[in-house]
Amino acid sequence: MSTLNKIPTPDQIKRLPKALLHDHLDGGLRPQTIIDIAKEIGHELPSYDATELAEWFRASCDSGSLVRYLETFAHTVAVMQRTEDIVRVARECAIDLARDGVVYAEVRMAPELLTEKGLTLSSAIEAILEGFRVGEVDAKSEGNIIRVTLLLCGMRQN
Repeated sequence: MSTLNKIPTPDQIKRLPKALLHDHLDGGLRPQTIIDIAKEIGHELPSYDATELAEWFRASCDSGSLVRYLETFAHTVAVMQRTEDIVRVARECAIDLARDGVVYAEVRMAPELLTEKGLTLSSAIEAILEGFRVGEVDAKSEGNIIRVTLLLCGMRQN
C-alpha cells in the first residue's frame, strides 16, 4: 500500500515544517502567563486556575457571541502593558510555535493596544521584536529553528 494514501498521525503532522502566515500575538498567550502577570498587576480574571482559564478562553471563542469573544482580548491585552510582559509573551509565542513545527511565522499585533499604561508605540514594537529574537534563540537551543516576523496592524477605532 502506498504511503501517500495513509492519513498522517498528529505526531507526524506536528513534526512537519510549517509556515504560519496569520497569527495574533494577543490571541495565543499561555494561560499560566496570563495568570502570573494578572496577579502581579492586580487584573481580575475569570479564573486563576490555568486549566479552567484555558477552558474559559476556548468556550468564549466558540460561543458564537462576538461580545464574549472580544472579552478574551480585554484580558490578554491587559497583561501586555509592561515591556517585560510583552517580551515574555512574544518569547513564549516563538517557542510555542517552534515546538509545533512552525519554521516561519508572521505574527500580527496592533501596538497601540499596548500603550494603555504609558508605553510608546516604538517601545511596544521593540519589546515584541526583542521577545521574538529571544524566543528564536531559545527555540534553537531546544533544537527547533524558527523565524518570527511582526506585521503591524492599526485599529480603525483608534
